[in-house]
This record gives sequence, structure tokens and C-alpha cells, in this order.
Amino acid sequence: MKKLFVFFFFFSCLTSCHKSLSDQAAQEALDFTRKYCPTPVKDFERTDSMTFDRDTKTFVYWKTLFGKADNKELIKKNKTKLHDAILLSVRNNPSVQLYRKDGFTFRYVFHSGQNAQDVLLDMSFGPKDYNK
Repeated sequence: MKKLFVFFFFFSCLTSCHKSLSDQAAQEALDFTRKYCPTPVKDFERTDSMTFDRDTKTFVYWKTLFGKADNKELIKKNKTKLHDAILLSVRNNPSVQLYRKDGFTFRYVFHSGQNAQDVLLDMSFGPKDYNK
């Protein structure tokens, strides 16, 4: 009886220590933000933070555009090219492969560097997008 109790005790400890993929995603987003954000501006873009929404299984990349990229008309004109470039990045990024396999969504929100309230671009990519 004592051996059975010890077995179940250790088994419950092992299973309680296992993190779900959503827990792992939330921790990864938090760690990335704490360690790297805000990133230096590169190619007129800065990553401000990364968050994870458990309810929708969505990673959100919060970014700010600067200089000539901080232009609503230019973004509107090149929306298809931007969409395709970001989608290609999601498809080819090995660090999110596990999350893609589980059907997570990746959202990119770009704000204006001149006026942080202005959202210049907001795109989401789910399994229907990156599995084509």
C-alpha cells in the first residue's frame, strides 16, 4: 500500500510540473519582452513587446514604425506586399514551428512612431493562412 501511495505521489508531482503549450507560450512572450524589448530600431521598425492571449491562442507582436516607414499612405499602398512578407516570416520561423503545429495565431500590430495612438497596420495569421 505504501509503495502505491509513493508511486501516485511522484506521478502527480511529475504531471503537475508539466506546463501546457499555452503556459509555455505565455512565459516565452513574457521572457522575450523582459529580455529584448524595446528592441533597437532596425529598418525603421522597433519591437515594443510580445504578448500572448490564452483565450485565442494568439501571439501579439507590438511594433512601432519610424522614419519613412511611418506613413499610412505608403503602408496602404504596399499592404499586400507587407502581408506576404510577414506571412512568409511566420511560415519560415523555426522558433514558432511548435505553435504553428498546434494552430496558434500570430498577430502583428504596427503603431506610428510619431503618434503612438495611430495603428498603421494590424494583421493576424492563423492556420488557414500559414498552412496553405
